[in-house]
Amino acid sequence: MVTLRADLGHPSIRVPIVPMSMLMIAGAVAFLAVVAAGTAQTQADLSVAQWVQAIDVPGLGGLATVANFLTSAPIAIGLWLVTTAFFVLRGRPLEAIAVFSIFGIWIVNQFVGMVVDRPSPSLAISEMSRADSGSFPSGHTTGAVVFYGTLTFLAFSNIGRTSVKIWVIVGAVAIVGLTALSRVYVGAHWPSDVLASLLIGALGVVAIGHVYTLIKEDRLSLPRFHKKQAPPTIDGVTVTGSVASRVLLDWKAGTATKEYRPPWLVRALYWVAFQAPFPYQANRHALLAAAANRKIVGLLTRHRFGQDMIAPVLSIDEADGRYRLVTELVEGIEPESNSAVAETLSEFYHYFQETGLPTWQISPANPHAHTNFIRNRQGELKLIDIESSIVSFSPPFGQLRAALRDGLYPVFDDVDFIRLRAYLQSQREQLVASLTMGGLEELERAIDDAEAYSISWKQSEPRIWGRIARTVYAFFNWNPLLRRAGRMVDGAEAMATSFLNAALDRWEVEKRIDAARAADLRDQIQTSEVASLLKHLGAHIALSVALRFPFGSIARFAWVAYFRLKARYDLARARITREEYAEARSIHSIPVMLISLIPGFGTIAYMASGTVRSTGLTRLLIDQIASKLPFRLYGRLGLSNLTAPRQEAARPRGIPLRKRVLTGCEDAYQHLVSSVTPPQHAHATPRAKKETRI
Repeated sequence: MVTLRADLGHPSIRVPIVPMSMLMIAGAVAFLAVVAAGTAQTQADLSVAQWVQAIDVPGLGGLATVANFLTSAPIAIGLWLVTTAFFVLRGRPLEAIAVFSIFGIWIVNQFVGMVVDRPSPSLAISEMSRADSGSFPSGHTTGAVVFYGTLTFLAFSNIGRTSVKIWVIVGAVAIVGLTALSRVYVGAHWPSDVLASLLIGALGVVAIGHVYTLIKEDRLSLPRFHKKQAPPTIDGVTVTGSVASRVLLDWKAGTATKEYRPPWLVRALYWVAFQAPFPYQANRHALLAAAANRKIVGLLTRHRFGQDMIAPVLSIDEADGRYRLVTELVEGIEPESNSAVAETLSEFYHYFQETGLPTWQISPANPHAHTNFIRNRQGELKLIDIESSIVSFSPPFGQLRAALRDGLYPVFDDVDFIRLRAYLQSQREQLVASLTMGGLEELERAIDDAEAYSISWKQSEPRIWGRIARTVYAFFNWNPLLRRAGRMVDGAEAMATSFLNAALDRWEVEKRIDAARAADLRDQIQTSEVASLLKHLGAHIALSVALRFPFGSIARFAWVAYFRLKARYDLARARITREEYAEARSIHSIPVMLISLIPGFGTIAYMASGTVRSTGLTRLLIDQIASKLPFRLYGRLGLSNLTAPRQEAARPRGIPLRKRVLTGCEDAYQHLVSSVTPPQHAHATPRAKKETRI
């Protein structure tokens, strides 16, 4: 608690600043509430309101509208929830609780408003009617002060850069000041209403900041969850402990025996999270995993910091149905606060994140993290405890992803073995240099043991929430599917070309077309126009294989829309010609876009493009796709007759249909004439020749 020493006739009088300031602010709010309850408005309210509304500054009305919008209930609640979620995902539970507690100040503001019940400003000075809403105090102003004030306090407490602090405080003051001014400017509140709201918000910021500081500095005295037991009278043994355990320090034997005795709240929280008893009290595999984890930490700290910085586990004992963890006793002094070991906490925290180890016990966000260290007689810090007591619902974002993937949410001393093994693989040469090959092999054995014990421990618990989390993560985890789709899209053109060539080969084998017609179709497939279309057709096939419904339909639609819009953009930037743009529109047509949304049929949506229809490949595509129907239904039902190619010789390409028809008619006419005309002889008269022609 911050205190002020004052000479008031007694040499040791200490006046607490924060409680006194909070009391003074509360007294000012009470005075304004009494005045507001006694009169609709004061002369000072009326004078100040008229002066504010007479301000004629260009753009002030627009700024007031923006301020009122940002501090309105829907936007304020949304920002509050997003900010709380941000701190949760960042693994900052203390900051998340601080922001969440703003809700309590809003409740206080509403309660004061109901008690005072001051009528809103009359329409004579107001541009808006709020007859159904009280005037004292202003919810917009209170919300702005407490929200942006709390964020400013958290920024000052956790950010070291002065420039960032300046920008934060300038932004907060601007938003709060503009909000307070706008509420009077639009006639929604009297000036005394806004002043009371400023004081209520300031009272909330001071209260939240004070409690936050006490918890962060581990100076908040909380009520005990169980009665303090008298220490046993054993010679040479000191009894100490924490919220969830009792520790026996045997100075003669050089051991620290940790016996878990969690209070009902800790046990209840673990049961709600995992539907099982507290593990370190009744599950031997959990303690064996903890022992292996300590060995891992010891070897990794030897590699990173040049020395083993954790007290190892010597044995796991059992007495009276309870397990006890016996570790090496480290003699020394406990740091006073997190700030005394801030650099070490930061290094450990980032290194544990890098290697996939649990971070709560050494996290700077944990106000009790310093109690897990001892500074020995040589001045070196030693980590004496990495086993948690509290279930965490707010792990760091990187750890959260692994927890959801492995079904280990909520988090409790969980190791990301995938990341840990990846670290070993990437640092293998450095680990051999620092630990020798024998040390690396010992580290690998410890990791294997820790994983095996962890699996046994966690498989013995129902862990309903973890199973649900793993199912949800598997459903929304698109990364493997997208990587697979990306690899398939890279070879999309070759895939589609192979798809069509396979159909042609089958038609030739089945004698459905002759070699000349097959060669003609293969030439069409090799044209640049068809090759461009086949690339997109192959991409649709790849997306349909990799993505489930409805994501496959959405991805196909987005694919067509993107390339259509891209062609339009390229035309506007003169990157393509109008002919190329027309070709792109023919490929990525509106029918293709709509058909791509249909499950199943959307895979072959590009069959509806003008390019496919103009090349005559539609029958080939339909036949090849239909031939994949199960149980050979395509052939058994005779559906192949519907897609059978027309039995016609290959026509000269590039000759218009009308010219081919006329040419065919002329050939038929000449054949008819030649069949009915008698042979011509040398002595035939000219008249006979003429008659014959007729």
